[in-house]
Amino acid sequence: MKLNRETATFCVKWLLLRLGFFRLLRWWWPRRELAVLRYHAVCLPACTYASRGISVTPKGFERQVRYLAKHYAVMPLEEAVACLRSGELLPPNAVAITFDDGYHDNYTAFQILRAYGACATFFLTSNCIDDREVFWVSEVRHLILRTSQTVMRLDVPVKQVSEQAFDLRTAEEREAVVSQVTRLIKSCTIAEREVVLQALRTALADVDKPFDGPQLMLSSEQVQDMLEGGMSMGGHTLTHANLPSAGLADAQHELLQCRLHLQQRFGMGAMAMAYPNGGANAYVTPDIQRLAQETGYDSAWTSASGFVDETTDLFCGPRIGVSESLVQLVYDLEGERLRARLNAVVQAKG
Repeated sequence: MKLNRETATFCVKWLLLRLGFFRLLRWWWPRRELAVLRYHAVCLPACTYASRGISVTPKGFERQVRYLAKHYAVMPLEEAVACLRSGELLPPNAVAITFDDGYHDNYTAFQILRAYGACATFFLTSNCIDDREVFWVSEVRHLILRTSQTVMRLDVPVKQVSEQAFDLRTAEEREAVVSQVTRLIKSCTIAEREVVLQALRTALADVDKPFDGPQLMLSSEQVQDMLEGGMSMGGHTLTHANLPSAGLADAQHELLQCRLHLQQRFGMGAMAMAYPNGGANAYVTPDIQRLAQETGYDSAWTSASGFVDETTDLFCGPRIGVSESLVQLVYDLEGERLRARLNAVVQAKG
């Protein structure tokens, strides 16, 4: 029954899109709030460095960008923030596109965006540019998914994890262990994180490389090319640290040094940032929001879903996560407006 309901719901969304209902809705009742979209990786399903939940294929991304460029006002995030702060009206149906982490495949996204005259902001984990430091999120995935072992024994003297065995017999079990270890690391200080990672490398020493292919993250040359091609860059901390878990001193260091590094390396001015490690673990608090402002960022963005207007705290801005499906993306952009309109009709009749 669950599958049937999901299928029926998707079919309704698909019909609304194909019949032009959402297009009519945008024309009849244009949205004045800003929708900030949140992407991560643009890669094929076989890639292990990013989970399918945060990945879109190049073909799927091109389909989405083509639609957005035709039916929405795609604008730079910094321009949208300036409008919101000044009280100037945003264009109808305004959308800003963002990417988190700084995977090398974001250069493919840039080429697609440029082909359609669109733009995006890329939030970079600055120590990982040029693969100077291994991006730990991808390293965890790759080690666990690619090991030949069927049981992983992890002995970590932090967070009461000692001599724990993890089954790796099936693909589902491996994905579950990736989630468990990732949650553990997100709960750690930066020093504890390194202890866990080293224990993981030791336990899974049969895996040669921590990621697919010769390059994992964007290179400096690619970042510069993207800037010259009309894209914007922002901060995503030095090392993708969970900022509340890191403690205020290390969180401040992660935020400030990321901004300084990006500005010094690429000659950038004011920039936004995105808080890393959204999900079940706490990743942003009032203290972390304060640090983002004190360390010189222009705005800061979360993984919480929602739209942005003049009442939004721009150091706790919501974004809409994007999956492979164009149907779901358009529904996410228009569904709230539709629900609000239907509720208004019901209330008027009541």
